[in-house]
Amino acid sequence: MEVVDTTGAGDVYHGAYIYGLLKGWDMKTCMRFASATSALKCRVMGARAGIPTLDEINRLLEENPRE
Repeated sequence: MEVVDTTGAGDVYHGAYIYGLLKGWDMKTCMRFASATSALKCRVMGARAGIPTLDEINRLLEENPRE
């Protein structure tokens, strides 16, 4: 994955982490989900334009299972 723009990556991370908390996930799962979400955001220029869909996030997590 090529990084194009990191603008908004931290905000996206925090939003995704809170999403996980609201779902009742443990800290490790929240962090993994938020990291994947933030990484995907960095593919596109712009703070909001690159926010990934839930399907994109889940696909990345499925392609890269936990060890």
